[in-house]
Amino acid sequence: MSSYAFSNVTASHTIHVDFAINTYSISSTKSSGGSITGSATLNYGSNKTFTITPSTGYHITNVKVDGVSQGAISSYAFSNVTASHTIHADFAINTYSISSTKSSGGSITGSATLNYGSNKTFTITPSTGYYITNVKVDGVSQGAISSYVFSNVTASHTIHADFAINTYSISSTKSSGGSITGSATLNYGSNKTFTITPSTGYHITNVKVDGVSKGAITSYTFSNVTANHTIHADFAINTYSLSSSKNSSGGSITASAVVNYGSSKIFSITPSTGYHITNVKVDGVSKGAITSYTFSNVTANHSIHADFAINTYLLASSSGSGGSITSSTSVNHGSSKTFTITPSNGYHITNIKVDGVSKGAIGSYTFSNVTTAHIIHADFAINTYAITSTRSVGGSITSSASVIHGGSKTFSITPSSGYDISNVKVDGVSKGIISSYTFSNVTSAHSIHVDFVLRTLDYSISSWDFPYNTSLSKTISVNSNVSWSLSESLSWISLSKTSGSGSSSVVIYCTENTSTSSRSGTITLSGGGIIRTFTVSQEKKQVSLSVSETTVYMDNGGNPIPTVYVTCNHTWSVSDNASWITFSPSSGSGNGRFYIYGDYNGSNQNRSGQVTVVSGGISRTITVIQHGKPDDGSGDGGPVEWEEEGF
Repeated sequence: MSSYAFSNVTASHTIHVDFAINTYSISSTKSSGGSITGSATLNYGSNKTFTITPSTGYHITNVKVDGVSQGAISSYAFSNVTASHTIHADFAINTYSISSTKSSGGSITGSATLNYGSNKTFTITPSTGYYITNVKVDGVSQGAISSYVFSNVTASHTIHADFAINTYSISSTKSSGGSITGSATLNYGSNKTFTITPSTGYHITNVKVDGVSKGAITSYTFSNVTANHTIHADFAINTYSLSSSKNSSGGSITASAVVNYGSSKIFSITPSTGYHITNVKVDGVSKGAITSYTFSNVTANHSIHADFAINTYLLASSSGSGGSITSSTSVNHGSSKTFTITPSNGYHITNIKVDGVSKGAIGSYTFSNVTTAHIIHADFAINTYAITSTRSVGGSITSSASVIHGGSKTFSITPSSGYDISNVKVDGVSKGIISSYTFSNVTSAHSIHVDFVLRTLDYSISSWDFPYNTSLSKTISVNSNVSWSLSESLSWISLSKTSGSGSSSVVIYCTENTSTSSRSGTITLSGGGIIRTFTVSQEKKQVSLSVSETTVYMDNGGNPIPTVYVTCNHTWSVSDNASWITFSPSSGSGNGRFYIYGDYNGSNQNRSGQVTVVSGGISRTITVIQHGKPDDGSGDGGPVEWEEEGF
C-alpha cells in the first residue's frame, strides 16, 4: 500500500517500509539462419545491447523491436529501460545469379538465381541449321561444349554461347542470248532469287532447277535452303504478231502477219464505195483517218484496227417555247426520218418551217431518201380562254376577260347600295353568296353570273296607342330579307326579341301609366343599312274625384270638426283660401278622408272660405262657413244652435 493512517492514537507506534528496484524483461527471438543475444531481465533505467549474427551463407533481412522494423541491423541497444520489450531477427540464405547469354542461332538454359552452395547445369542447343562455335564461363572459353555445370555456388557467374549458321552452294549456268544471276553460297534456311534476263530481241525458252524444267520463267527463288542446288537457263530470238482487224464490211485492211524482231511491215486501209475511214487505231491509240500505216523495227506484238462508217447527214430540229419536236439526228445516206411536233399542254402549233420554208401547222414531217443535211423548226403559241361575266340589276362584277392556259383570274362582286348578293353561279353551278371567285389554272372557257337582291325591311304598323289603365301587349310583324335589330330606351316598354333574320313577329309589352300625363316613345328597326322607326304612345291616366261634402259648417269655436271623405283613383292634395282654415292630412292617394279645422271667431259676424281638393287636373271645392260669436248679452260668444239654411 502507498499510505497508512494511525487513527485515535493512544500509544507509541513504529512503521517500516521496504523498497526494491523494478525489473523488466527483454525477450529476443529469431528465424533460422543466424543468432541473437539471449533474452534478459533488466533493472529499471539500465541498458542492454543485443547482437545479431547471420550464419555462414546467410544474411540479416530485418530486425523488429516491439514489432517495429529497424532494418537489417547487426546490433540494437536498449537504453534507460523503463518497460519490457521484444526484439526479433529475421535471416535469409544468400543467393547468386547465373546470367546466361547467347548469340543468335541456338538456345541456352535461362539465367537463374541459386542458393549458397547449390549446383546448376546449363544446356547449350544450336537451332536447326546452326552449330555451336564456343562457350565462355566468366569470360573464359570452354570450347564448343553442349552443357556446363556450376557446382557449390558461392558467387555470381556468367555463361555465354556462340552459334554459327550452316552454308550451301547454288551453281547457275545458261545458253547464249541472255543472262542469269551468278552462283552463290547461302546460309541455311535463307532465300535466294535468281533473275533470268534475255538479251534484247531474245526470250527465255526454259529454266531447269536441279535438272527439272520450270518453264520459261524470268526468276526463280530458292527458299529455306538446306542443301546444294543447280539452275540453268535457255534463250531464243523473239517473233511478234501484227494483228489487223476492221469494224464492218465498209472497207478492207492488210491481213495479220508474224515478223521477226527488228523487221518492218506496211498495212493498207481501203474504204468501200459509199463509206469513209473514221479512225485507225494502232495498239488502241488513234492515228486518225489514215489510209496506210508502217510498223518499223518491230520489237513487240502490235494490233491495228480500222473503223469505217457510212456517210451520214444531220437533220437539225429546233422549236420555240410551248412544245417539243423530235430531237436532231444524223441519218444514213438514202434513209428516211419522221419528225413529230407536239405542243405542250395548253399550247398549239402555229407553223412548221423546213429549210426555212413554211409547211403550216402540221403535227409531223418526214424527210425521205436523205442525200443532204436539213433543218426543221416548230413554233407554238399558248392557248387562251374566254371567261364571260354577267349580272342582274343591283351590283357589279369584274368584266369578262381572256385568260391564258394555266393562268388565274379573280372576279370581284360588289352589290350596289341597298342590294345584297343572292347567288353566284360558275359554269351554271351555284357557289352561294360570295364576294369574289378565282378561276385558277384555267384550261377551258368559263362563265360566271351573279344575282343581286334588293334589301327589304318593314313592319306592319307606323304607330301604336296603348290605354293607360293596365299592362298590355301588342304584336307587330317584321318583313325583311336581311338581319335586323330592334332598339328602344323606354322604361315602360319591353320587347319579346330585339334581333332576328328575315321576317318575324315581335310582341311589344306596355306597363300601366299611373301618370296623369300621356307618354310616347320611338322604337327603331334597323338592318342591311335600312332604318325604320315607329311611335308607341300611351294615354294619361283618367282620374275620378268626388268628395262627400260641398259645404260644411262650424261654430265660432270651430265645432263640430267637419270630416270630408275623398273618393279618388289617383293621388290628391288639399288647399284652402283662408288663413283661419287648416286641414289634416294635406294629401292622400286613392280613397281617404281629411278634417277641416277653424280658428276661434271672436267676431259676431259669420265668415266663409273654401277648401279645394285637386287630383290629376280635377278639383272639387268645399265651402266652409263659420258662425260669428253669438250675442247673449254677456258679451261672450258661446255655442249657438243654427240651421244650415236661413240662420
